[in-house]
Amino acid sequence: MSEIKQTAWEKVLLARKPERPKALDYIQEIFDDFIEFHGDRSFSDDKAIIGGIATLNKIPVTVIGEQKGKKAKENMERNFRNAKSRRLSKSFKTDETGRKI
Repeated sequence: MSEIKQTAWEKVLLARKPERPKALDYIQEIFDDFIEFHGDRSFSDDKAIIGGIATLNKIPVTVIGEQKGKKAKENMERNFRNAKSRRLSKSFKTDETGRKI
């Protein structure tokens, strides 16, 4: 198998391609019955964080990811995938809830 040589800049351009799959794309392909949680009961919903429960081979799992938008408007709504530090509690709350289920 031959490896394609890429410059550092070519790798950056590839990583920034808008059509690359996002967290929700992977979640929809990998898991069954994904239920997304919104908010953390302390602040508000941070749209940069995707969290919820799903099943993987009939086993319940907790799913947490960062979601970037596919278009400019969605990128702004999702804060360009930059979670607000005080809202990382959404991730912890999702994990906590998943452990209970």
